[in-house]
Amino acid sequence: MTIRKLLGRWTVLALAAAGFASGCSRQFYRTQADDEVYCVVDEKSNDPRWALDDYSIQPDPRSRFFDPYDPDFQPMPPDDPYSHRYMHKVDGKNGYPYWHANGETQYVENPHWIDYLPLNQDGILVLDADGAVETARLHSRAYQQNLEELYLSALDVTFERFRFDAQFFAGWQSFYDVGGPLAPGGGGQSSSRFSTGTFPANNGIRMNRLTSTGGEFVVGLANTIVWEFSGPDTQSATTLIDFALVQPLLRGGGRDRVLERLTLSERQLLANVRAMQRYRQEFYTDIITGRNAGQGPQRRGGVFGSGLEGFSGVGGSGFGTVNTGGGGVQGAAGVTGGAGAAQAGGFMGLLQQQQTNRNQEANIASLRTSLSQLEAFYDAGRIDYFQVELARQALYNAQSQLLNARTAYQNQLDNYKGSLGLPPTIEMRITDPMLEPFNLIDTAIVPLQNEVANLQVALGRSLAVLEKSVTGEGEEATVPWSDTVALQLQAIRGYVQRAERVRRALLVDNLQRALRDIDELEAATPTRRADMDRLKQHIREAETRLQDDQGDVQRATIDADIFNVDRLDEMPAQLRATLTELKARWESYAATHERFTANLDDLLARGPRMSPEEIIVELNEKVLLDIPNHLNELSASILELSLVQARARVESVALEPINMTSERAIGLARENRLDWMNARASLVDSWRLIEFNADNLESDLDFVISGDISNVGSNPLSLDDKTGRMRVGLQFDSPLTRLSERNTYRQALIEYQQARRNYYNFEDTIKRTLRTTLRSVELNQLNFELRRAAVHVAVAQVELSRLRLTEPPKPGVEQAFSNTTARDLVSALSDLLNVQNDFLSVWVNYEVQRRSLDLDLGTMRLDERGIWIDPGEITEDYNPLGPPCVDPTPPGLEEIDPTQPQMLHEELRPRPAGPAPVEDVPPEEIDLPME
Repeated sequence: MTIRKLLGRWTVLALAAAGFASGCSRQFYRTQADDEVYCVVDEKSNDPRWALDDYSIQPDPRSRFFDPYDPDFQPMPPDDPYSHRYMHKVDGKNGYPYWHANGETQYVENPHWIDYLPLNQDGILVLDADGAVETARLHSRAYQQNLEELYLSALDVTFERFRFDAQFFAGWQSFYDVGGPLAPGGGGQSSSRFSTGTFPANNGIRMNRLTSTGGEFVVGLANTIVWEFSGPDTQSATTLIDFALVQPLLRGGGRDRVLERLTLSERQLLANVRAMQRYRQEFYTDIITGRNAGQGPQRRGGVFGSGLEGFSGVGGSGFGTVNTGGGGVQGAAGVTGGAGAAQAGGFMGLLQQQQTNRNQEANIASLRTSLSQLEAFYDAGRIDYFQVELARQALYNAQSQLLNARTAYQNQLDNYKGSLGLPPTIEMRITDPMLEPFNLIDTAIVPLQNEVANLQVALGRSLAVLEKSVTGEGEEATVPWSDTVALQLQAIRGYVQRAERVRRALLVDNLQRALRDIDELEAATPTRRADMDRLKQHIREAETRLQDDQGDVQRATIDADIFNVDRLDEMPAQLRATLTELKARWESYAATHERFTANLDDLLARGPRMSPEEIIVELNEKVLLDIPNHLNELSASILELSLVQARARVESVALEPINMTSERAIGLARENRLDWMNARASLVDSWRLIEFNADNLESDLDFVISGDISNVGSNPLSLDDKTGRMRVGLQFDSPLTRLSERNTYRQALIEYQQARRNYYNFEDTIKRTLRTTLRSVELNQLNFELRRAAVHVAVAQVELSRLRLTEPPKPGVEQAFSNTTARDLVSALSDLLNVQNDFLSVWVNYEVQRRSLDLDLGTMRLDERGIWIDPGEITEDYNPLGPPCVDPTPPGLEEIDPTQPQMLHEELRPRPAGPAPVEDVPPEEIDLPME
């Protein structure tokens, strides 16, 4: 063979080897891994209770963390310029020259994600509850990380399965050797040799296979072809096919040991599929209620996972803690008032804060109106200045509290954006009709209250200017006509026209809104009646179970008047009668406004021709007293309307019934909770490690069989059985040194006991959480009625306080109002605000607990968008998931009683208490009575 031909073949072989060595593309391996992972995840999603439909770790293009670049050839992200220099030259050495081959980008996040946000025309992201959940699923880093953790867990399964597959390896090498005459071994002659063949470091071409019992089977092919160019051209070829089988019979053998890693990774993947489904449920509760989402999938085993390192049965057990929802409602809901009211988290917490701010705005409007009335009464000499300043101080305090609350809300909103995965710079507005029933003070009334308060303030200023135009005192007082007087009368005429617009709004809009509120009250009455009957029955049953130290049944702790159904039946008629009276009053105000306007027009027309004495008489009779009194009456009627609506609305709100015993709740949770299923499986994982580690205490006894066959002559394919060899035997290694293995085994025993304790603590925690939740539900049901009654009391207090302001002065009394009139009014308004917030907080807390209960029962269902499917009423027969679709009992275990241990040490068997039965006592020891 000529050197040219040899070099040509060598070049072809080298190119082929280079192409083969480069392997498949990055994309091929990435997509291959994705296909295998999605296949095994789909395999484990075989139950509707934890099915992960359309599972993928590929982010949505709308997501903030979507990567628009080639995943296998990422451009360089922005780098620190000073640090970047060391990538190109470090310690005087040139760096890798192709760092910029994939290009550069200035973006870390998806540069187009904001374009997909559903912003309104003002550039504001408006979200309701469902929209918040969908936005969080798109942009939440925690949610994506849990999806990826599940992916990695499935990746571990593919590796563990691969360990039992037939694995093929192949290596090839070619060398051209030239040696001089004085080279060692040259024999004084130049040498030239070309060799090609399998790569000996990899044992050539081979196939490995691990069996489920621990046997390792290897088949290999080694081949070498050598051409000698020094001296006569010669060619030699060597081919060897060999095989070996090593089967451990004691240590390192057996399915309990060999299959453990695969078993663990498969069970862990199933646990992680369940954990991901539960995380999706917890993620919803986190976004909506602020309850901590807890821990999702946890990787264990595989290439980069913990595997069996440390042989621990406790670490990664999956039941170290139970998420009890500590991030939800804070405090004892509905028990305390005002600032002590419970505050929810998440989306509902933002809505709750919005509503409390609206309640404060209504309170400020009432305080402003009250302050204007008190100032008018002070001007009339019916109240002292201290009480006016007391109301003014209350107004300033309320305004300051509102400013603080609004700032706190904005901070809370920025934090919530982080929970959704959004930057704080996004302008966002939270809106949802969920808490609309708790606008007890109609939001459409507050602008009218503010308008009348503004009219009272403006009118007071105009009247003050007119009073400055008065000359003289008492009966000698006069008002000369001037441009100032005419200007203030024109302004007062404008105030009357604005008051007329308020009157029309009351009749056209607000009155109809109040009538709708009463209609809704009548529609809600049957439900409210059923709730009251159920609560009364529940209280009677509960109180008969409660006994004091002497065994006497305790007296009732809740006033029965709270559950007065007759009051509820009579209320709509009473409220309609009040509205009828208010309507008649507002209709009569039309004539009043016409009279005021006519009087002012007449005064403006005749004023320049009237004497100062006539002007003061006209002002006193038609302006200075009548118009302020009328605005006070108008303000009082608006407040009365708001209180009518508050009474109707507070009685229309109802709670979704929850009536379940703790025994039923625990049984339902044991059947349906995915984390409870995982906890049981994890306990068994710890138990299996006892057998796994006990294997290392045994002797090494391996059955070995090996053999090979080679070629004959220079033909590499000429294999002859006469060249074959075979060896069969046993290898034994006595267990003289097992200290490390002994300690590991003892550790596994202890860790299993720790796992047992962790498991029943896990169960105890779930049971305690469910019992606590059900008690909180029961407490909130009763507190809701107490807070409802408190709202009625607070409304009555405000009505009484405002009624005192309309009382005429008593004859001969210089000051008509008591020294506590203003304080009583301010206190009544403050109490109304507090009980409104308490009433709201109880409902919010109840709804948080209702979602948490559905989650803790393991019965929470989500739609394809990850939105909670509201189950409605939760009672004893509640189980939306139904019975398991597949019997999980493995074959052969149907007849085993799981409540009875199959083996128990004799010294640990329970013994009957008390004296032994007569049949077990020897006859001579039986003590018979003497006759």
